[in-house]
Amino acid sequence: MLLLAGIALRLVSIRTLGAFYSHRVRKDADHRVATSGPYRLLRHPAYAGMILAHVGLVAYFLNPFSVALLLLLFVPAVVRRISVEEKVMSTVAGYRDFMAGRKRLVPFLW
Repeated sequence: MLLLAGIALRLVSIRTLGAFYSHRVRKDADHRVATSGPYRLLRHPAYAGMILAHVGLVAYFLNPFSVALLLLLFVPAVVRRISVEEKVMSTVAGYRDFMAGRKRLVPFLW
């Protein structure tokens, strides 16, 4: 269930970004801040969905190695990516206000 919920959240988030979605961190000349869909609640719902899906996968195949990979490699890599992305996006008009009004990955927490 977590796997499917995570995949759904990621897909909806990507669809909401539309043309502004990219696998690479970049800023387009006409870049705008997405504030609809899951972006009403979180700054990075696509990453939240990706982590949630991986947590679901790890829970299904639960073993110490997969938990260690998730916690020691995957989650820190995503957190680092968020840091890089926020640095780039902070130059987009309105992004700092957007950041102030939303948590990164978990509503009301972080």
